[in-house]
Amino acid sequence: MKILERKPDSYLLKSMPKEALLDSLDRFFAGQISQSRANSQ
Repeated sequence: MKILERKPDSYLLKSMPKEALLDSLDRFFAGQISQSRANSQ
């Protein structure tokens, strides 16, 4: 509950399937790249 109080963008479960984990990581890093580009302009 302490984590949810911090209002994370998302979270990963230990039991999630490999494909779902990789999809989540791809979306996270794609978002980081987009943010980085937007901040540098």
